[in-house]
Amino acid sequence: MLITLHDKEQPWPEGSHCKNAIVSIVFGEPYQKNWIAACKNTWIAYADKHGFDIVIVTYRIDTSERARSRSLSWQKLLILDQPWAHHYERLVWVDADIVFSKTAPNILNAVPDRRKIGISAGYDQLSAYERQIFVERLVKVSYGDVDAELLWKFFQQNNFKEYGITSENGLMFNAGVMVLSAQEHNGLFLRVYGNEDRARLSAQPYLSHILISENAYHRISPRFNWGVLELIVLQYPQLVNRATSIDEIKSIMPHLLNELDKAFFLHFAGCPNIFEGYSALVS
Repeated sequence: MLITLHDKEQPWPEGSHCKNAIVSIVFGEPYQKNWIAACKNTWIAYADKHGFDIVIVTYRIDTSERARSRSLSWQKLLILDQPWAHHYERLVWVDADIVFSKTAPNILNAVPDRRKIGISAGYDQLSAYERQIFVERLVKVSYGDVDAELLWKFFQQNNFKEYGITSENGLMFNAGVMVLSAQEHNGLFLRVYGNEDRARLSAQPYLSHILISENAYHRISPRFNWGVLELIVLQYPQLVNRATSIDEIKSIMPHLLNELDKAFFLHFAGCPNIFEGYSALVS
């Protein structure tokens, strides 16, 4: 069942529901257009195959001035606090720029303990040396023949420092896909939501820190959160952080489809122009 919620006062629809649901916030006409074109049918096929409802929230849950001043991605932390969330045994949060592959398995099987949040580490799909190249191209500095794992740890520790967090291991999770329980994890999410936005990573450093400090996570395969940005930075650095033409998207389309074939869930985070072009082509 596909359930689209347009406001807080909307009554919960009657009828048969699955015991688990895929949930996302798809806010604003451009995002809704791209989600419908690129994602919707893949989500429905996955949900039908594995027995999920799909709940799409199309409004800001928190409309305060504070909430409007920071990234919308913070609001995913309020999903578990909504009355409808308690209709489900488990919820799978999925960002609205993610496409499901046809062969993706049931993600719930990857997280057997519902007390834990299922989540993957950021950039886990890359080798240590690919991560070094990724960092060098982002910061435009060549580090030469160094310890690639130590460099990555230092890079992530600096990301945590921007938020006033000391990280021993530099482990940062990617919150684009999470396996959740409203009963188990709402309080944790609300505690993270109470922090203030500091930089481009939104709530991710705070969430990563609390998951590690409270041993509240179960690390899942990066194939459930396979990043397109990694492909672009490593293979097409000329396309990073700039507008792309439809012809450029066509030229890399075979490579995007190959990434989708490798992934379970393909995530276009950090690549809005490429996601828009992909959406236009597959529609």
